[in-house]
Amino acid sequence: MPTVLRVGGFSFSIYPGDHDPPHVHVRNAGAEAIVLIEQDLVRSIKGMKKPQIATALTLVRAHRDELLTAWAKTRLPEES
Repeated sequence: MPTVLRVGGFSFSIYPGDHDPPHVHVRNAGAEAIVLIEQDLVRSIKGMKKPQIATALTLVRAHRDELLTAWAKTRLPEES
């Protein structure tokens, strides 16, 4: 899974050809959350604490265009 962004100890990754809706896997200090890029919604949390989640959401908002561009680049040709 390629990392598409690193900011302040957080890494943001997108699986090529992953299922919709557009989302990013956010990792920080051994914890992970899956965040829906367009909805500012956390879909899954694995060990991430509330302050980390709040920061992850803030970073997704701040980098939304970049993350959506990265998401579009991971689409399979028949999905474009």
